Amino acid sequence: MLWFYESFFPVVWIFFLLYWQIKAANTKTTQRLEPAASRILRVFIFLIAIVLLSTTRIPLPWLYLQLWPVGFWPFWLGAAVTIAGLLFAVWAREHLGATGAAQSPLSRATS
Repeated sequence: MLWFYESFFPVVWIFFLLYWQIKAANTKTTQRLEPAASRILRVFIFLIAIVLLSTTRIPLPWLYLQLWPVGFWPFWLGAAVTIAGLLFAVWAREHLGATGAAQSPLSRATS
């Protein structure tokens, strides 16, 4: 059962990212690209996040302070909050993406 607790969050996030990529394939083409400096900064921040999440030991002791006790309820509360946030993002993409993001001046319709 330990494998379930260790793999739950990565699996949920992988499914969410797959969904997001599939939905991104059906979007309008961009009229103007993101500036290179902004993109490099964003990619750099994502790489730092990936390293922090995948490293087993980081030499910063304050990262290992326990905020709440380990147990059944904290895990499922975190799982519920994570899934609720991801479902909200899916809802926003489905309902607001067609009206809000499509009206962005950086997008244009492809005919």
